[in-house]
Amino acid sequence: MAVTFTERYVDASATGGGTGTQADPWTLNESLANVAAGDRVNVKAGTYNVTNDTCTTSGTRTSPIVFRGYKTTIGDLDNSNENLTSATDIPVVVTSTAGFGFNNCSFLSVNHMNFEGGPWGYQSTGFRMAVPYGSVRKCRFTSTGTGPGANSIACVTGGTTTVYIDCYFSSSSTAGYEILSSCAVALNCVFEGTGSSDGPPAIESSVNGAYNCLFINCSTGIAINYNLQTVTIQGCLFYNPTQSGTAIRATGAGYERLRIVKDCVFVNQSTAIDSLLTDASNWYVDGCAYYNVATQLQDVPYQSNAITLTADPFVSAANGNFNLNDFPGGGNLLRAKYYELGGN
Repeated sequence: MAVTFTERYVDASATGGGTGTQADPWTLNESLANVAAGDRVNVKAGTYNVTNDTCTTSGTRTSPIVFRGYKTTIGDLDNSNENLTSATDIPVVVTSTAGFGFNNCSFLSVNHMNFEGGPWGYQSTGFRMAVPYGSVRKCRFTSTGTGPGANSIACVTGGTTTVYIDCYFSSSSTAGYEILSSCAVALNCVFEGTGSSDGPPAIESSVNGAYNCLFINCSTGIAINYNLQTVTIQGCLFYNPTQSGTAIRATGAGYERLRIVKDCVFVNQSTAIDSLLTDASNWYVDGCAYYNVATQLQDVPYQSNAITLTADPFVSAANGNFNLNDFPGGGNLLRAKYYELGGN
């Protein structure tokens, strides 16, 4: 059965006191306070400077809540392939206050919005996207906080509750917390760090899966901590300009669940996979390719179908083109998502 929404509207030119109609739109803060199950909130492109207001309203399975950005015409971004490393045509939400966002809002989706902010203080969070049974699609999260002492979280879910699809995450910090704290699944996402050896991991804490994601210049790509479920990392690309960083590491004795790493490409890494666990027999590593990697496996007992490359597999990583060249034995690698930063 198709979902029937009540259409609501947000405009950066709204001055407050609106009713949420297209003729009398809400401010963004008003939408967070007044949204109800079954609402689809259409947020027009513009810049929104917000306070620490947060939405705590949930949708339902049959009446979800949707926040979606649009450029000039309602729904005009729904099928957009715009590269979110620039994100010039979607609403920009700016705040220097930690915790803004969607806090424990079930059955809620956020689409085509650009969140920028920081610096946030010690042990505070960036934008909050705790949306059980929800999703975040085609959104951009940028933390301008710089360490040490600054929290570099671009986004926190508050638990493994949220699916991120086609999102872009970056941090200016050279020290501090993760860029993304926890997620159920990251699919076709880009994570960009600063390259600092003390910089934050791209994804840290509980994560169930990462598929076809690109990790650029991250001290650690994925730090698997405290997982109670199987973790699958498949078809992901890890790149550093120099031979540095650890692409995937696991910590947390007592949480030693199955960890599957399949069909990933590691370029210019100090270590590709580091277990850091007392019992590393629960790793399954298969079909991965390595170029200029000092240590493929650390405390991981074995892998199958490994491919050691003799040339950089990216078309032109230095110019932001992370499309893969063909290479022998690479037929099993997932190619569903190609990356050319700065283009479409």
